[in-house]
Amino acid sequence: MDIENHSTPSSDFLVSPMETMMQVGLGLSIGQQMARNISDYVFACNKQQMLRAPFIPPSESTEHLYFVAQKTTYIGPFPINEILRKMGDGTITTETLIWRKGLPSWIKLKDCSEISATFLPPPLPPQ
Repeated sequence: MDIENHSTPSSDFLVSPMETMMQVGLGLSIGQQMARNISDYVFACNKQQMLRAPFIPPSESTEHLYFVAQKTTYIGPFPINEILRKMGDGTITTETLIWRKGLPSWIKLKDCSEISATFLPPPLPPQ
């Protein structure tokens, strides 16, 4: 048995340092490309999810929008809080005509139960 032949590796299995570095570089390059592809895919999926607006079913809002008569025209629509603000600054009064969807015609602001409830005190109890 020849000990010298067993202690030295065959020249078929020897790889030069340059070849090893090329293999490492190639492996790193392939790994980076795979990671980039996965990252791009995940980003694209997340971007599509972000761009797609969530579906929110329409709700029946109890707040009405009101139009306000001004001489020969009207302005609006306004939510109740804007109507109250306009009353506060004197732009409109309880005699101003208003209209909202569901009303058959223009009514005085004081006759609108949704709005008048916010600025009129409750009726006095019977004596």
